Amino acid sequence: MFAVGVFLSLYLFLFLLNSLFPTQSDDLTADFGGLTGGISSYMNWNGRIGEIARVWFGGYLAHMQIFNFINAGIGVGVIYMFFVLMFGRLPKAGLSDSIIIFCILLLLMIYSAFGSIFYWAAGSFNYLWAYFVIFLYLIPYRIFWHNTLQNQPISNKSIESIKALSMFFLGVIAGWSSELNIITLFVFLASILVAWRKNIKLPLWYFTGGFGFFAGWLILYFSPGTAKRAELVKSFGLYFSLRDLWSMSLEEKIARIEYIFFIFPRRNIMYLGVTLMLASAIYTSQKFTHLKALVVWILSSVFIVMCCIFIHKFFMLIFGVIYCALLWWDCKRSEFKTEAKLFQALIYAFMIYIVYILATIQVEVPHRAQLQYTLINIVITTAFLVYFQTKFVLLYKFIGSGIVLATLIYGFHVAYECFIMNNKWQQMLGFIEGQKALGNQDIVLDYKYFKSGYRNYGDWGNPGDDPNKWPNNEYARYFGLRTLKVQ
Repeated sequence: MFAVGVFLSLYLFLFLLNSLFPTQSDDLTADFGGLTGGISSYMNWNGRIGEIARVWFGGYLAHMQIFNFINAGIGVGVIYMFFVLMFGRLPKAGLSDSIIIFCILLLLMIYSAFGSIFYWAAGSFNYLWAYFVIFLYLIPYRIFWHNTLQNQPISNKSIESIKALSMFFLGVIAGWSSELNIITLFVFLASILVAWRKNIKLPLWYFTGGFGFFAGWLILYFSPGTAKRAELVKSFGLYFSLRDLWSMSLEEKIARIEYIFFIFPRRNIMYLGVTLMLASAIYTSQKFTHLKALVVWILSSVFIVMCCIFIHKFFMLIFGVIYCALLWWDCKRSEFKTEAKLFQALIYAFMIYIVYILATIQVEVPHRAQLQYTLINIVITTAFLVYFQTKFVLLYKFIGSGIVLATLIYGFHVAYECFIMNNKWQQMLGFIEGQKALGNQDIVLDYKYFKSGYRNYGDWGNPGDDPNKWPNNEYARYFGLRTLKVQ
């Protein structure tokens, strides 16, 4: 019952946010585009299946109450499926798994463009729903490896052909959902190599799912709309083709990587530094006596801080991999198995972070498209929580209580700010109607109507001071005005 209570509470919280959220930006003027509109999007603007669905029916659905029910369910599904991907099982009744769920929600609210992903229809269809499909696709692989490594029975061969066909079609949709998740294919190929080295027989669905994902990704990557959008973004100097990147000098390539790190949140590098300092504290506490451990940890922490300040951010990630690899190697040699497992998880997390960075040097990635980095931070935090639960029970209970309390407080802040924005929006609508009643068709709105006290409220285009630019002209058309601007 405790687990059911957490599930329902999470659903009701996300439903509340979706209900309070005022319809804005792309959602405001969205209509039912039908299949023709979806095909037009694929051919002329955005090839993602999520965007096609948004243009087809999602934008129209966003104006209905049913969207709040559905979108909240998708959000809960993403959180719970990510738990399954981390642990290879569903959450159990009890405090420990609930703490992990609270932790996932807390970091999502703090680090991701939460409003743009979880209750803005244009962002939800392109990112939240995309991750829902991708996680759903990845879960069979996660369960397969969980069962295989624990020598548990895997599948019923009588339905193997049905599973193979289902995984192929699910793979197509998952691969079609996001350009950045080409990383999934790299992990897929790596898993085949591991299976070959360990003499593990892979079922047919394993391969059909991989082929399907690759086919879906090709459908997305080579869509005419994606190509046209790339050319438009390239004209702004925000996109580089593979040929452009190849022709760059080494200095230009490094400068491009540096620019990408400038775009991405600096908080992630701070998170890396804190992670390494915490890893160092765990290592020194196991290797040395109390006084010597404190001295070594202080010296190593100073070194890590200096690296964070003076080393290029990309090389700081490489340093993190090397540093954790050294800790892992020594702990494995010293038979500190729990510590070695923790450091191994950190190595994988940092390596995936590096691969994602390298995969995005072609284009400037908006904050709403950086959910993968928040998920990596969640994996890192969860690895520490599992370690503390095993080795330091009292500390784990203290940290767990803090996570639950912080989630409740911060969740109240997010909900309250949505409530405030809802009130502002209603005031704005009343002001517009009042001005129209006076015969004023050229409206000037206060900027306060679009500004929230929650920094992750929105990552979309709001009206500005030029009435002739998007989305001012769309807002004016929607409200039946001649012009609209914000100042």
